[in-house]
Amino acid sequence: MHLSRPLITFTALVFSASLTACGGGGGGGGGDKGTPPPEPPPPAATITQNAYLPLLPGRGMNYSVVVEGGFVSVDALAQKAAAGTIAGQTDLYTSKVGDISYIYSSSAEEAGFWGVLGPVDIDFNGTPAKFQSLKFKRAFPLWNSSLELNVAKDVTDLDPKISITVSGIPLNITIDVQDSRVIWRGEEKRSTPYGTLITQKLEVHLLGSGRVSGNDFQVGYNDTLYLAKGLGVVARSSEISVGSLGDQILTPVYEDSQTMNSVVNLPTPIRFNYLQGGVSLASGSATIGIEGGSPITRSLYDALNKTAISWLQIQDNQSNGFDIVANGAPSSYTEGGEVVYVAAKGKPAEQIPVHISLVDTTPR
Repeated sequence: MHLSRPLITFTALVFSASLTACGGGGGGGGGDKGTPPPEPPPPAATITQNAYLPLLPGRGMNYSVVVEGGFVSVDALAQKAAAGTIAGQTDLYTSKVGDISYIYSSSAEEAGFWGVLGPVDIDFNGTPAKFQSLKFKRAFPLWNSSLELNVAKDVTDLDPKISITVSGIPLNITIDVQDSRVIWRGEEKRSTPYGTLITQKLEVHLLGSGRVSGNDFQVGYNDTLYLAKGLGVVARSSEISVGSLGDQILTPVYEDSQTMNSVVNLPTPIRFNYLQGGVSLASGSATIGIEGGSPITRSLYDALNKTAISWLQIQDNQSNGFDIVANGAPSSYTEGGEVVYVAAKGKPAEQIPVHISLVDTTPR
């Protein structure tokens, strides 16, 4: 297995159909005034969000979420975070999964995790309470070039704050941090309704202490996430726990486990198999189209990175759409995911990712 440090930055070029120049004189006037001038090609588009955490308002995933007595199915769609969610931060998004909303940021250089929002009913040191939020002044990096495989990266200057309501009284508590780190565990295969996807496994750990009404307590946050290119969080398990100062084991007050069922308002993932040096479509369609909806058409959308991946091509098809076509096999096989982008014409900043998997099916 090949593992590389996670640097996801590139510029995607927008290609248009070649235009054949009309013959005739080059001077002004006297030309064929019945032929309209060709439309200029769309401008080049820089990919603005992280491939491992695309955040598009109204788009996201449907998850199976573990609750008491079984599972529930919920849509978790990204939304622009409300102004003032975290002071001084404006480009934040939330994704609500069950009772908890996770706060994220995403740029080409980094995917960031900024905290969680409730409200959630909890037992706080024996007293019924509502957990309102856990927020950080800076993000835990979920994906950037500073992460090293299986090396804990300390995250400083978090200045975490917890907001809870006890007996109707709101409490805002500053947490003194004892441990705050993120660990990249490398690639891991995850079984999904779209077949086996290659994900990156990340762990987030926070341990700190605070004081309420003269009583000291400890709080912990632990999170294990699986990120897939062009999709984001396809699975996670998170926990908030509290205890008295000095306790070796804290008591969970909130636990969350979620697994992707499907994408929502996003293109259906496309999966290829690698077998003995060749690449072939695993199943389904190679046409880019919104899950459960219509194909992405060339009359309404542009493909932003037609040449971003050497072993893939985005080709125009006869139905006014785009097909993903294997262009031979990678020069050196790397099992994993890739991502291409489309955007509505005239809106190059609203970049819609298309996940493409390449999974080794060579018999062992």
